[in-house]
Amino acid sequence: TMFLADAYRFTKSKDIKEKLEGLCRAMIKNQEPSGGWAHEPDRGKPRQYVELNAITNFCLIGLGICKQLNLNIDEARAEKGIKYLIKSIGPAGGIYYSAEPFWTAEECPARTGGSICAFALLNKKNDAQFKRMVSFLDTEMPHIFTKEGYIYESPSMGIFGCALGAINSGK
Repeated sequence: TMFLADAYRFTKSKDIKEKLEGLCRAMIKNQEPSGGWAHEPDRGKPRQYVELNAITNFCLIGLGICKQLNLNIDEARAEKGIKYLIKSIGPAGGIYYSAEPFWTAEECPARTGGSICAFALLNKKNDAQFKRMVSFLDTEMPHIFTKEGYIYESPSMGIFGCALGAINSGK
C-alpha cells in the first residue's frame, strides 16, 4: 500500500487509485473482530494468538496513507485498529507483539515505531498514548543494536519500524 500510494501521489492515475481503494477494502474485510490484523485471515490461533502488531501497524499505515491522499477509508474500522494497538501498549509505552496475554512479555521499539507512524497518519498525534510511545522510542532507539536480538525478528524490519517512528514523531 505504501509504495502504490507513492505512485498514486505522483501520477494521480485512476487505475492506481482504484487499486488503492481495493486494498483498503481488503484490509478492512480482513480485520479481526478485536481490531487487529493477523498473518492471514481466518487462520485461527496456531500460536496462542491471532493478531500481531507488525501486521496491524502496516494495515493501519496503509489506511492512514490513503486517508492522507483523500481516499475513502472506513474511519470507524481504522479507529478500532488504533484501539487494538492501545491495548498492546506496555507499561513503558512500547508495543507488544500482540495484545494477547501470552505475547506481552517484551515491548519492542520497532513495533512501537510502526505504531507511531500509524497514529500520525490517522491524525492521532494528540493522543496521550502517542506521546507515551514516542517517549519509549526515544529511550530505546539508541540501544537497538546493543541488545541480543532486540531490534526485531528481522533487522531490516526493525530498522524500518524505528525509522517510521522517528520520522513521524519529528525526530
